[in-house]
Amino acid sequence: LQGLAYHQLATDEQVAAHGGSRVFDRLVALVKDEDDMSPTNFKRALGQLVDEAFDIGGGKWAADMGTALHAWCEFVDLELGTLDEVPDMFRSHVAAYLKALAAAGIKVHPEYIERIVVNEAYGVAGTFDRVYELADGTLAVGDIKSGSSIDLGWLEIAQQMAAYQTADAMLNDSDEWEELPELRTDFAVIAHCPITIEPARCRLVPMPLAEGRSALNSSADVRRWREQERKQKTTFDTQFKLPSADTLLVAAINKATTAEELGALYEQHEAIWTDAHTLLGKRRLSKV
Repeated sequence: LQGLAYHQLATDEQVAAHGGSRVFDRLVALVKDEDDMSPTNFKRALGQLVDEAFDIGGGKWAADMGTALHAWCEFVDLELGTLDEVPDMFRSHVAAYLKALAAAGIKVHPEYIERIVVNEAYGVAGTFDRVYELADGTLAVGDIKSGSSIDLGWLEIAQQMAAYQTADAMLNDSDEWEELPELRTDFAVIAHCPITIEPARCRLVPMPLAEGRSALNSSADVRRWREQERKQKTTFDTQFKLPSADTLLVAAINKATTAEELGALYEQHEAIWTDAHTLLGKRRLSKV
């Protein structure tokens, strides 16, 4: 909604420079044409307008800023330049990151920055941010997170770190696979540097890998179940059948020994009682 309002307030020159027509006008035209479109095409076109308005309203701003922060942290960790060369809007955040590492006695190994790894056991690949050398000389998988909080997503992060820590190989600059260094198995290190919070801050968080591996195994099980279901072309509702009210009624009629019992069954199951049940009841009474 904010994006729609921004686009309406933009000048004609600004709109012309970014697509040529206002999102709101295209939305109105789309709704007018809804009856002439298939539901799928209408929803697809509507979704495209939603995405465009979301971007205009700054919906991806934090993500874009986080990507930029990653790049500038990499800039200084690779020793491509100094902190003074980092743009003003990111300098305090990069400085907070460097200060946190220095306070913990952590060293960055440039040769392990942004390395592609593959984990065959889970069938996944990814790119870890860092390998940090801790004050005691041990190495830990490291990652920079720039969101406002990691409290709700910590288990997902732990899974990600566990997949990196248990990876089989990593790709080097010569496009060859090589072994990972010996990494800590108890925790990874998350450098949480929220880009949307001022003043800039950075907190180093030990991320438990045991919980990450456990959750990763559960996720792998779910994926295997879904894959098995897809291959066998079965669905979740094929294993059990609902009990049939008619079958249960027929069984009860066949057990009745008196007209009173049959009368009670009729009152209880009047909604599904048919002439066939009446005939069955008479036959039952003739045999007792």
